[in-house]
Amino acid sequence: MGATGSGKRGGLGPWPPVTAAPHPAAGLWGTQKGNPVRAAAILPEVAAEAEPPLRLPLVSYAHGVMSNRLEELKGQIEAIKPLTMRTDFPNGT
Repeated sequence: MGATGSGKRGGLGPWPPVTAAPHPAAGLWGTQKGNPVRAAAILPEVAAEAEPPLRLPLVSYAHGVMSNRLEELKGQIEAIKPLTMRTDFPNGT
């Protein structure tokens, strides 16, 4: 019979006990950079803004990554600026 019966299936013997697998993040509370409780606490304030941000870095690490990427993009854009400016019509016409 199945799990509600004798615990045997097709003569293979009893099923092993079912146990919960540990979550991959188990035991990490307080060791990660960001505090999820503090992050959740600011969400209503962000949502109430007239123009909430499209992207919201929620820990200092994420802010740093986004800031660094922005600087990289700015450098790339400035490097091609001379080429970009040559694509306009002459004299704005």
